Amino acid sequence: MSKDEALWVVIRTSGLVFLILATISLTSLVSIGTYWLYLIDIGAGVDVGSPVSDGNVIAEATAKTLLSNHVVEFLLYGISAFYFMRKGNLVHRFISK
Repeated sequence: MSKDEALWVVIRTSGLVFLILATISLTSLVSIGTYWLYLIDIGAGVDVGSPVSDGNVIAEATAKTLLSNHVVEFLLYGISAFYFMRKGNLVHRFISK
């Protein structure tokens, strides 16, 4: 196996690792999404002036933040996995120098 072939194996393997990370991120994205929907259902039955309402607002804001973080994480891992598994020419040129 030549140096170029070994580099391609390393690049494709890193693409596989990013694909696994994207899959894990997708499952956490789904779980955070269902948690956010659960919080919305709980918030529908709470009075506006009660202290529970304030906690529910904070919990919903935290869930929205987590949801947006996981969406960005999933997109970055997915794009990286696609690039490393399909193309990877720039990385190959950079590493092979």
